[in-house]
Amino acid sequence: MTSSIDHCLKAFEIISLNKGRLKVTVIFHWLLFLMMLLRLTPDLCAMVKTEVPVIIESLSLPPPSLWELSWLPSIMASMFAQLSLKRNTSSLLWQALLGNLVLSIGPVLYGLSEQYPIVREHLRDGKDSEISLSFLFRIATCCWLTVSLQVHVLQMYFIQQLLSAWSIAKRKIKSS
Repeated sequence: MTSSIDHCLKAFEIISLNKGRLKVTVIFHWLLFLMMLLRLTPDLCAMVKTEVPVIIESLSLPPPSLWELSWLPSIMASMFAQLSLKRNTSSLLWQALLGNLVLSIGPVLYGLSEQYPIVREHLRDGKDSEISLSFLFRIATCCWLTVSLQVHVLQMYFIQQLLSAWSIAKRKIKSS
């Protein structure tokens, strides 16, 4: 009997720890989402036929890539994760896990495969005197993609840990 209680307490400890960690990754996902919205502001303003803020217009940002537009719906995966934490429902966590895999990891890997070779080629050629605004933008994009990949992989890991702990806790409660 004591062993069963210890296992339940351990499972609940793991659940509590991973819920906190998942909340942190959700916050970082929202920050990445806001950064992407800021980067896409000129095109979003053009879509709704609104004037682009002067500060953003002066940056002369390149048009959005396919991966940038396909990454935007990935915020829904974080919404599912956030909702599942409040309701303790594993079905929402499964949706968050699949949403992260399809809507987050896929576009980020595509973006890395698109941006990284260009940056590597530029750095390998040693064109130090030719650092332009577009090259700096590509460097910033690679940094954003790297952080984004880490956030999404960690989010998927914490979701998997929560699903595992919830299933253990349910089994232990049913068996007692």
